[in-house]
Amino acid sequence: MSDRFRREPPREPVIGEEYPPVIGGYGTGEPVIGQDEPEPSAWVEEPGYEDEPYEAEWEYGYPESEPSEARQPLLYVFLALVLGFAAVLAYLVLDSIRSDGTAEPTAALVIDRPLNEDRITVGTDAEVAVRAAADAPIARFELYLNGRLVDSREPGPPQNGIYSVLLRFRLETPGVYELQVRAVLQSGAVKESDRIRVVGVETVGDRPVTIEGEVIAATTVRTGPGDSYPSLRTLEAGARVRVTARTTDNAWLLLEGGGWVRRSAIRLLDSIEFLPRRDPTPTPVPTQTPTPEASPSPSPSPTPGRDRPDLTPVNASLGNGGTVLAVTIANLSPVAYEGPLEIELSGLPNGSRTRVFQVAIPENGNTTVTFDLGAAITGSATVRVTLDPSNAVAELSEDNNSATFTLAPPTPAPSLSIASAAVEGNQVRVRIRNDGGPLSATSVTVRVTAGSESQQATRNIALASGQEAEFTVARPAASGSATVEVVISGTVVASTTITLP
Repeated sequence: MSDRFRREPPREPVIGEEYPPVIGGYGTGEPVIGQDEPEPSAWVEEPGYEDEPYEAEWEYGYPESEPSEARQPLLYVFLALVLGFAAVLAYLVLDSIRSDGTAEPTAALVIDRPLNEDRITVGTDAEVAVRAAADAPIARFELYLNGRLVDSREPGPPQNGIYSVLLRFRLETPGVYELQVRAVLQSGAVKESDRIRVVGVETVGDRPVTIEGEVIAATTVRTGPGDSYPSLRTLEAGARVRVTARTTDNAWLLLEGGGWVRRSAIRLLDSIEFLPRRDPTPTPVPTQTPTPEASPSPSPSPTPGRDRPDLTPVNASLGNGGTVLAVTIANLSPVAYEGPLEIELSGLPNGSRTRVFQVAIPENGNTTVTFDLGAAITGSATVRVTLDPSNAVAELSEDNNSATFTLAPPTPAPSLSIASAAVEGNQVRVRIRNDGGPLSATSVTVRVTAGSESQQATRNIALASGQEAEFTVARPAASGSATVEVVISGTVVASTTITLP
């Protein structure tokens, strides 16, 4: 840049010395005392300088003043530092309060028994074995069944830091139940275990357990659980049956009224686990006169390939109102199998999902896997069952490991009630109504009892949901209060009281 506007260093004024006038105050760069400043327009062009391009570094020989806004970022930085210091101070204060003996204690609980999806016989006492470790004393353990407190116990002293306790419960009806254990510490803190599910099943007793089923394909009813037993009759596809028991391997089902059918031919409308197990008594072998032993013949060579399992899915059905899925798989070979089972579900209310189980299937046996879906299936859904999904096990046949089943919500059970009962002369006219699922052709008895006298009428009827049927029963000779009952298979399913004039 040119020196044409450069300021000379100031000189000290000397008293009494005369100074030349300065135009515009730019001679020495200092104003003269007592002299008026000329207008800024009065400039003196110094000779010997050519015009040079204007540069914005200096304005009239003075540096450009910095705007006041440039100081604002420093203010923001200062405020941020103050706020950060206050936050750190608050954290230290709170941390010191928490660490002053008020830290929340921790505990871990494990349910050792029963296992998830275990079967519990209804009407019997069952135990829950629990282990727990905590960094504070445990005052008591509480057992909850479907969210309801059923048992509470104080633990003994821990052994090697581990508490152990047995809690008890009882299931009154078949179904799927949820168990959870809570540990209440002396400080009042509560720790919970993971939830497990158990299935309540009923054994054979005075009142047999029955499950309704539908025939999938035409099948033969036999006198015993096996193809070698004589044939009784044939069931066509779509027929409704009632099942009262199953074999131990779940391969055969016992029908109400007698007769066995293959499990694979029936679609059960409830979980097979609710059925009692019943195996036939072996038929005695008649005594025979010993015969001379023949010379032993050479043992036949084993059939090639019979040293490998042969796995196939058999059936998939819904139970417990559509919330429980039961999948049955079979091993058609005399060699046991132990490995993965993959179940892929589609069309569930909460979306599709896949679950993998580790199963063990005995030789020539069946295994049923039952688990909770989390939500009831209300529409059509499908399940694909695959055994040995990675083909890690050599089998007799590799093309029957997968099968797809269509799931339909279980049909509600019939629910009969007495819509009306009126005395008309020497008769009692009774109308019954079905407010539940469809009632297949069933023998129904309407009974009127007054004192020690009873009259009844029996008919074979079938009722859809919402339908009614009318019965006419002879009036007992007595008068006064009388009881009207609807009876199916010896069980009273509905009753009311009337007055006989």
